[in-house]
Amino acid sequence: MKISRYPAIFALALLTIFLCSLRVGAQLNCSGGPLNCPGTPTGTGVVVLQVAPTITGAANLSGAVNFSGVNQMLQLSGHNFVQGDATFSYFYGGTSGVQIRKSDNSTAWFTLDDSGIAVFPGATVTVGVTSTITIGTAKLQMRGNAVLLDGTPTCSGGGCVVLANSINSAGSVSTTTTGAADITITFSASFQHAPVCLGDNATTGNLLRATQEAVGSFHLQGVTASGDTLGYVCIGN
Repeated sequence: MKISRYPAIFALALLTIFLCSLRVGAQLNCSGGPLNCPGTPTGTGVVVLQVAPTITGAANLSGAVNFSGVNQMLQLSGHNFVQGDATFSYFYGGTSGVQIRKSDNSTAWFTLDDSGIAVFPGATVTVGVTSTITIGTAKLQMRGNAVLLDGTPTCSGGGCVVLANSINSAGSVSTTTTGAADITITFSASFQHAPVCLGDNATTGNLLRATQEAVGSFHLQGVTASGDTLGYVCIGN
């Protein structure tokens, strides 16, 4: 092909090579086809890409990167990882979840797996003295065992009624029995191991004990009067 016959095409080719090999100091608009830069493109101005660019080297951008439009998605290693709209920013993990790692990449300080389980392996979590931690979960585990167990238990015996705000790990029941009472508290879900339970009579000074602790239930036994409120606490181990 003679250059003299196609001067416009030759000039356009030289311009493309020039733009991709130099620093971008002004606005660069690529709307006609893909932009391929095998080196290190550095943008100090505004770069507008209306097609999918292919950058094989490191990209150094000294200004803000703005992905205009609604719900623009960024991908990393073939999966979505950042998205944003007018009200929220979204971060997506890989198939195993998300990790925050030590500066030298030797240790994972925090892992949130793809099922929503958060793991702090060997890390110390510090919360401010005025902070409030709300745990909306079925159980709080330590070393794989449920320590606190959410859910509302049921009771039987002694004319008992489970009072409001009671959960498996702590709560109160009322009784209509005057004399020796034996009330069974049945958990709505089981502990991994039989918990340690304590009971007290919040109305009178009568002795009340928690007995027969099992993974799914325990007993409150003692002398009660009708109308007494009996409290309990159960901690898994």
